[in-house]
Amino acid sequence: MIWHSTGRSEDGVMCHPVDGESWQKFDVDYPNFSSEPRNIRLGLAGDGFNPFGNMCNPHSTWSVVLTTYNLPPWLCMKESSFMLALLIPGPKAPGKDIDVFLRPLVEELKFLWQSGIRIKDTATNTFFMMKAMLLWTINDFPARSSLSGWSGQGYRACPTCNEDTPSYRAVNKVVYIGHRRFLDADDPLRMSFKFNGQPETRPTPRHFTNEDIQEQLGRLILRKPGKHPNTLKENMDRQGFELNRSKRSIFFELEYWSSLQLKHNIDLMHVEKNVGESLLGTSMMNDKSKDTSKAREDLKNLNIRRNQWLQKRVYQIEKENSPEFHKELSALSMGSQMDVYTYTACIINGVRFMVLSRDAQRKTQNSGVLTVCENGEKYYGQLEEIMEVQYPYDYSTVIFRCKWFDTGDIPDDNFISIDTEKEAYQDDQLIYASQAKQVFYIREPVNHRRNQNNNPRCVVEHVNHQNIWDLPSDNARVQNAYSDSVQDVDNVEVENVDIVQKDSSPGARLFIEFSHTFKAMLT
Repeated sequence: MIWHSTGRSEDGVMCHPVDGESWQKFDVDYPNFSSEPRNIRLGLAGDGFNPFGNMCNPHSTWSVVLTTYNLPPWLCMKESSFMLALLIPGPKAPGKDIDVFLRPLVEELKFLWQSGIRIKDTATNTFFMMKAMLLWTINDFPARSSLSGWSGQGYRACPTCNEDTPSYRAVNKVVYIGHRRFLDADDPLRMSFKFNGQPETRPTPRHFTNEDIQEQLGRLILRKPGKHPNTLKENMDRQGFELNRSKRSIFFELEYWSSLQLKHNIDLMHVEKNVGESLLGTSMMNDKSKDTSKAREDLKNLNIRRNQWLQKRVYQIEKENSPEFHKELSALSMGSQMDVYTYTACIINGVRFMVLSRDAQRKTQNSGVLTVCENGEKYYGQLEEIMEVQYPYDYSTVIFRCKWFDTGDIPDDNFISIDTEKEAYQDDQLIYASQAKQVFYIREPVNHRRNQNNNPRCVVEHVNHQNIWDLPSDNARVQNAYSDSVQDVDNVEVENVDIVQKDSSPGARLFIEFSHTFKAMLT
């Protein structure tokens, strides 16, 4: 019974609850109790089961079992060390009214903590006053709700995050997708867009102190256990200021309970079983699969893995040897690769474009961009970055990142003046290269006393290109217009590489315009 005081881990590896922070904190808070190693530390486990073994007959009998953590790990978890403290008959689970059945046990725990019991130590042949305390409970998540009084359902179901629980309303359930908040601030997974289409910038959920918990418990409305026909329904419903608490747990009557660092443990067996079944079921696509139509609708609403429907359909038509199947469609369904190539120049449909940083070193101008929306609205800007997004089977698409000007209301005539210092649409800078038309910006004339180059206002000059192709002969740094692949940028100077692409040519490589979130491609 004193193994916990002599058999502690010396290499920093946790082998027993005595090596944990919760046990050690309790020793500091209550030195009178911990000074006697023969005092008992108990763990309480509770759960329901069907004693008839027939799942068609809904019946739930609850057992409450105690175990002694004074013993070494190879003994405290043996069946011979368990003590059946309560057996709560069915046919229904007690739910939050379990405190009614726990009352005798809690009264005994209070007596063992305050007064103790005189007992003989056979090893030393002496008598001493043995005391006992309840270290924590062990249960699955539904049982934790019954024992702790914090409901495991709704928008604030997480007992750790408390009122700060990050929740989301899915198609037919509430889900919790804020687990990345517990990662370190510099963890790269925080900035990934693969989880819910957004980076995680929120700090770790705050720690609620004992004073915070007591303040929340003090706001609870006193309600009688059980169901009473004379009680109005509105008085039974939980109020907003009560958060997710359905009651004040009976364990708070124990003097030390509120100061415990860890009050309730989740049974790993249940978590391992449920998560394992879901993972294997989804991978093997059996009746345990979570890949349902509602789950896919949730992914679509969250703007993540939007190509899953297409991928599943493409897989089916490929398996059926359908004439609808094509490699281009398969590449589209699999999504883009993680690598993104950047260039400083490209040729699209016979028109050469250059990024602004490279264009500034030349006397000619090739960075002016115009794109026209479906409703005919025109947007003017300057090309700042050229990106090639790769897809499987050697397909790709080219994207322009542009600096757009705030043009205001532009009259529909031949004279358009733009203030190039006014920038707009900073969160929407990407277009497909095929959507870009080239324009030139000519600075407006100013008073002779002022430097012409400092004038921010420019006049837009539209150009009708003749689509004359620049076909290089032996220049290894520029790709042939009718080749099937973009030049390997690892073997040349990237600053001088041009992408050559003719969308209308039957010999050109296909550009797949897939409406991915481009931010996700670049992370």
